[in-house]
Amino acid sequence: MPSSRPTWYEFRSSEGFITVVVALAAFTDNFLYGLIVPVTPTALERRVGTDPQDVQRLVSLLLALEAFAWLVTSPITGHVADRIKSRRTPLLAGLPALVISTALLYVGDSLLLWVIGRILMGVSAAVTWTVGLALLVDTTDRERLGETLGYMSMGMMVGTTAGPLLGGVIYKAGGYHSVFGAAFALIFVDAVLRLAMLEKKQIRSADDGEEAITEPLLPATESGNVSDRPNYGIAGEASVEPCDDAADEKWSSPIFVLLSMPRIRICLWAYCVISMSLTAFDSALPLFVRDTFSWSQLGQGLIFLPLSATQVFDPVTGIICDKYPNKRGYIAAVAFVAAGASFCTLRIVTHDSLAQKIVLCVLLGLLGLSVSFAVPPILVSIQETLDDKAKDDVGAFGSGGAVALAYGLVNSAFAVGALLGPLMGGYLRSVAGWGTMTLVLALANGATGAVMLRMRR
Repeated sequence: MPSSRPTWYEFRSSEGFITVVVALAAFTDNFLYGLIVPVTPTALERRVGTDPQDVQRLVSLLLALEAFAWLVTSPITGHVADRIKSRRTPLLAGLPALVISTALLYVGDSLLLWVIGRILMGVSAAVTWTVGLALLVDTTDRERLGETLGYMSMGMMVGTTAGPLLGGVIYKAGGYHSVFGAAFALIFVDAVLRLAMLEKKQIRSADDGEEAITEPLLPATESGNVSDRPNYGIAGEASVEPCDDAADEKWSSPIFVLLSMPRIRICLWAYCVISMSLTAFDSALPLFVRDTFSWSQLGQGLIFLPLSATQVFDPVTGIICDKYPNKRGYIAAVAFVAAGASFCTLRIVTHDSLAQKIVLCVLLGLLGLSVSFAVPPILVSIQETLDDKAKDDVGAFGSGGAVALAYGLVNSAFAVGALLGPLMGGYLRSVAGWGTMTLVLALANGATGAVMLRMRR
C-alpha cells in the first residue's frame, strides 16, 4: 500500500463502514426531526411568547416548512450530486446546515429563528438522504444491494419513529436543555464518522492520477471488463457520446425521463404513502392515547416504541430481496396490504382497558413490521429500474447518470408524505375521529398494495 494513503484506509473506505456512516447519518437527521417535537410547544409558548391558542397551529406550520424545504432541496441535491465526482463532499456539506439548524432551535427566542432552523433541518435531511443512498448504490455490489439499503432504511425509519419517543422521555426526565444536549451529542458522533469515511475512487485518483477519477467503485465483471456493466450513473463515468440534437434534448431533462417510467412513479407513490402513514401518527397518536388512556407525556412518547422496534427487520427484508429478486413486488404488495389491515383494525381501540392497550401496542408493532418489509423492495427497485434503462438506452440520463436524482425524487416523495401526514392525521382525528383517520390510512395502504404488484420484474 502506498505510504500516501490515509491511516486505516482499508477500513475507512470499506463497504461495511460506509454503510454504517450513511445509516447513522440518515438516523440522525430523521431522529432530530422528531426529537424536538415534544419541546416545541413549550418553547414557542415560554421562549417565543406565542399565545397558547396559536401553539398547535405554529407547530404544524414549522413541521410543514421543514418538509417543504426537504421536498424542494432533494431533487436539486440529486442533480448536483450526479455531476460532481465525489459523494463524500455533498454528504459533508449537509453537516453545517444540521448544526446551525439545531443551534437556532436551541437558542431561538423568536419565531423567525425557529422558522429558519426548521427549514435548514429540512435541507440537511434532503442532502443526507439523497447523497447517502447514491453513495451506497455506488459502493455496493448489486448482489447485496437489498441488504445494504435495508440498513439505510432501518436508520431512516427508526429515526422517524424513535425521535418522538425519546424526545418525550428525555424531556420528561431532564427538561428542555437535555433534549438539545442529546441532539448535539448525536450530531458530534455523526460528524466524526462522516469525516472519517473515505471513497475508494478518490484515493485511486490520488494514487494513479487523472485516469482513476473515472474508475467506478464497483469491481469489474467476471470477464474483467468494467465496461460490461450498465451505466449506473456514477459521477465521472463515461458513456456513449450523443450523436444528434434529439439525444442532447433528451439528456438535458433526466428528471422527465425518470418520471416517465411507470415503476419509478409507483415507487414514489408507495414511499409517499409510507411517510404519510407514519407521520400521521406524530400528531394523532400522542393525543389519542392522552385522551383515551389519560397517559402522560412519557406514555405518549413510549407508545412509539412498537413502531420503532420492528424497523430492525429492514436488513432482513433486504437480504430476502437479494435472494429472491423476482419476488420484490409481491413482498412489497403483501406488506402494504398487511399495513392496511393493521390500520383498519386500529379502529377497534376505543376505550380505556388493559386489553385495549395491549391490542394497540400489538397492532402498532404489526404496522411497523409491515413498513420494514415494504421499504427495502422500493429502494432496490429504483436502482433496478435505472439499470434496466441503462441497458436498453445507454446514456439515457447523460454522462453523470441519475442515481442521486432518482433517490432525490424518492426523498421528495417522502417529504410530501411528511407534509401531508401530520396535517391529515390531526385534522381527520379532530373532525371525524380516530376511526375515520385509521380507515383512510387503511384504504391508502391497501390500494398501494394492489398497485405494487406492477413493480415486479
